[in-house]
Amino acid sequence: MRSFGWPIKNFIDLAELVRTIRDAIKGHRYLYLEGPNVLHSDVSEGNILICPDFTFATTEDTIQKGTHGCLIDLDHAKKGEEGRVAYKPPSNMDYYVTLCQGSEGLLVNLNSSADMPSIIYDNKELLQAVYYRFHYQPYIMLGWLHFVIQKYGVGNEMLHRLWDLLGAVPPQMLPREQYMPSHVAIEKNRPPSWIEKPKTDEPRSGTIPFMSGELLLAKIYPHSSQECRKRLLQSDASPVHCAIHDMESFYWVLLRICLGYEGPGNPRILDGKDDETLASQKSITLLFDNEDVAVLGAEKRQFFGCELDVLEKMYLSQIGPYFEPLKDLLIQWRKVLYDSYEMYDVVEDGVIHKKILDLLNDHLEKGFSEPKNDINSKKVAVLAGRAKDIRRIKLSDRWAIKRVVKGDGTDRTKRTFEIEWEDGGSSSMKIEDCENLVGWGEALQEYQSRARNKLKTV
Repeated sequence: MRSFGWPIKNFIDLAELVRTIRDAIKGHRYLYLEGPNVLHSDVSEGNILICPDFTFATTEDTIQKGTHGCLIDLDHAKKGEEGRVAYKPPSNMDYYVTLCQGSEGLLVNLNSSADMPSIIYDNKELLQAVYYRFHYQPYIMLGWLHFVIQKYGVGNEMLHRLWDLLGAVPPQMLPREQYMPSHVAIEKNRPPSWIEKPKTDEPRSGTIPFMSGELLLAKIYPHSSQECRKRLLQSDASPVHCAIHDMESFYWVLLRICLGYEGPGNPRILDGKDDETLASQKSITLLFDNEDVAVLGAEKRQFFGCELDVLEKMYLSQIGPYFEPLKDLLIQWRKVLYDSYEMYDVVEDGVIHKKILDLLNDHLEKGFSEPKNDINSKKVAVLAGRAKDIRRIKLSDRWAIKRVVKGDGTDRTKRTFEIEWEDGGSSSMKIEDCENLVGWGEALQEYQSRARNKLKTV
């Protein structure tokens, strides 16, 4: 089935921009979890379309209400050939939690340095949450706990961070099943099982400006637990390309648009020499346009590792004024990715889509305030272009041709058709007029083919 639509840069408002990305992620999730276990592997600005929905009665409704996002181009996709991740729901939780508790418990016995703090091994609710999340893999549990302890120290901050990463609160506030999303236990929602393969010299999979820093540098982010990542690392400890890397690519698409555009279909012209313009140029170059892949990867690595004040000063302060309402979304999305990378394993690989989709749906539900400025004139131009394209698309459904007034429907070299329809209308179709509509060339070729067949009977 052919897909055609407008490039994502031609959004008409902030809600449509975010909704388009949300829909593309839904498509990605279907391919990865519910469908054929396929990873897209090449999420980029050029592979996300805004597609019209022709179920609306009028052209006006179609261009303003009837659009959805679509992820295209599976040329670099990879399929999980080893089936889905094996997962058994936890059992005997109370028994194993009892074994882990106390200064003589399993966690301390497994830990040769014996520095597991009592605020962990005496905290039954926390042990239940950790057990449920890692479905009793003691060495992974232990490795992850030590990773968090070393990073945050022993104290309340560490405990709060543990609960935050687990996405849970003590069971007296939420039911136990909330510690790990229940849909991961359903077979159709388990992620592909990526077989570990020796490192090869194959080219990177993806469009470099939008690729994850992990893939560009072929090593995991420094804040990520290697213990958790064991089943998602290659033999040389480089990361296996999986769902979170594509979720990061979606993030880069949104940030690139916020940095590089004034508004709908209107690229920023950054040719000035003032400090603000130079800072914006620097942010785009560092994160997207640097020809040195190693430098590009290092900058993205820094992006995820920097504190919030540095993030806002170096990067988010440079986005165009039109996109100010998206700052909170960009900050929260980065946090979701940061937290997931910190404990990324085969379980997180199955829930990362849900975490991002929940965030995007939450912001869409709250809505975005549209800035009042001259951007509206660009929006009007985008809408006018859409109306023109949609009218031409709809012509392809009117096969009741009475006659060709000008042009020859049997000659492929003719690029303009003057058509008179049975309903009394007439129209001119010209390929060049629809050059901004991705996929229109194929649609028009099909139209011409049907038109030729129809002309034979007129």
